[in-house]
Amino acid sequence: MIRDHGFVFVTRTPRHAPCVVLCGVFAFGSAMAVEALTTANRNSPLAALFRSGEKGFVAVEGRVIGLDTVDVTVEVCRALPAPRADVPSGFRGEVSASRPEQ
Repeated sequence: MIRDHGFVFVTRTPRHAPCVVLCGVFAFGSAMAVEALTTANRNSPLAALFRSGEKGFVAVEGRVIGLDTVDVTVEVCRALPAPRADVPSGFRGEVSASRPEQ
């Protein structure tokens, strides 16, 4: 038996469209992230995070038995704080929508 972890990042594109990134430590962790997202009930903290429109982070954990993921649980689900004003924009995770200079 092994354990794996999956992650869901909720953000917005430079044009403010919703953007979701799903990944894992290994492939099973990615599958766990998808499972957590698709099975979240309407009253869960994960669903509330998506409805809020805030940037957020979710971490899930579960066991891998054979080719199955079991006991997948959401370990962390939180909105991310706004960027600090004293941090240069290039370090805030912001991406310029303009073309690079030639």
